[in-house]
Amino acid sequence: MNLRRLTNETIIYGIGRGIEGIAAFVVLPFIGRYLVPSVFGYADVISATTGLLYLTVGLNLHQALTRYYYDLDSGTLVTTHSATFLGSGAIHLGIGAGIVLLFRGTVMEPAAWIIAITSVIGQFTSEYITTIFRMRHEPLRYLSVVFVTQSALCIATPLLLVVFDAGINAIFIGKTVAFCAGILISIGWLISVYRKRIDFEYLKRSIRFVLPMVPGNIASWALIYAPRYFLIAAASAAQVGYYGVAVRFSYMLMMVGMAGAMAWTPFAMGIKDEPHASKTLGRGLLYITFVNVAVGIIVAAFSYEGAYLLMGPDYIEAAPLIGPMMVATVFSNLMLIVFIQIAISEKTIWQSAGYAVGVIVMSVLNITLIPKYGAFGAVIATAVGHGAAATAHFTAGQRYFPVQTDVGKILGMIGVLSVIAFAGQWIEVHTDVRSIAVAWKALLTLGALGGLILILGKTELAASRTVLRGIVSRQEHRDVDSVH
Repeated sequence: MNLRRLTNETIIYGIGRGIEGIAAFVVLPFIGRYLVPSVFGYADVISATTGLLYLTVGLNLHQALTRYYYDLDSGTLVTTHSATFLGSGAIHLGIGAGIVLLFRGTVMEPAAWIIAITSVIGQFTSEYITTIFRMRHEPLRYLSVVFVTQSALCIATPLLLVVFDAGINAIFIGKTVAFCAGILISIGWLISVYRKRIDFEYLKRSIRFVLPMVPGNIASWALIYAPRYFLIAAASAAQVGYYGVAVRFSYMLMMVGMAGAMAWTPFAMGIKDEPHASKTLGRGLLYITFVNVAVGIIVAAFSYEGAYLLMGPDYIEAAPLIGPMMVATVFSNLMLIVFIQIAISEKTIWQSAGYAVGVIVMSVLNITLIPKYGAFGAVIATAVGHGAAATAHFTAGQRYFPVQTDVGKILGMIGVLSVIAFAGQWIEVHTDVRSIAVAWKALLTLGALGGLILILGKTELAASRTVLRGIVSRQEHRDVDSVH
């Protein structure tokens, strides 16, 4: 895979993730004005629980598809995964029925649980489909699925809230409609991909690959979603709602990280055996950090304005949570990239170990901080937990497939974001005039972005251009040789 293709596909995947992020924000003003924070909090508890089912029942088998797609017959792999998903979907519905019975007497409506659990099948089917398009290097088809899915979400959810007064159910019905739309337009494209045979040896190999990751998947879920359970137990449903707003603002940064990882994974797998791989991947980690932190700074600095405009006055208490959540999301995105080092060496158990470290740290801090600080304590616990998990991931990655990167620069950039997360709120508290507050935040943002460039350094920029030119030149020679 040459650098031009990497660049083009990164842009397309970035557009796709951008569409998903925009769609998530399009529905927020409707949710903020038609659902009070406590009801929104209950919806988040349902989403957290169904998210856990997605990880444990779906097994994230698309990661095994990513790992082995280029090693074995792709059609057989795709067919094998499809058959596996049919079985896991049936198990998922059975577990879901038990959950509905468990919560049938609570204020959280059984109908919302049923719809949410059903939507998860569409979720992991949709992810499976987009993984196929990504590995086949068909980003435009991937983009088409994303566009149709997110357009359906943006139409269905507000319609259900405003016209049909569906309340909490609107969130989950909208997701179901969206996933079904994306799956329907993909059927014709995927028919030619399948084979009439299933490779059970590959299935066993695939399951062996993903099973060590299941504890890590659960732990990664816990890092971002478990605080909701701590909050509803030790604080209130409204505090869960505020925390949920901060998580949704983090989607902007999550999309940046996921778009980079989607393009970076096949690129890294393609160059892993080449002599320049360590230096190239190390520089990639540094630049991915730069982009993530830059986006995080902008979101953190203007968190008050964002919360007010998107969610309305009832959710202003969520504004101080957004900055620390940006720090947590940067760590989370870095783990997506570092995991490539672990996947290359197939030491996937270290993903579980790294996330376990983060969950332990996060849980202890949640128990300590939530009774006193509520949702703010939860988001601080989330940020520190993600930092601990990222450190463990990086340590394991450097042990099994080390890359040449400047850890000091990475920590320095994250430090700048951490300062902005609190400086923006300090300006908000100590400035009474809105226009002056916005001006100070704009200056703060420009200064922080300039600081990132200084941390990266002129020498690093020049060295990166030299390495990238070498990759392009080498690939062009290969293209010419293949033509002759």
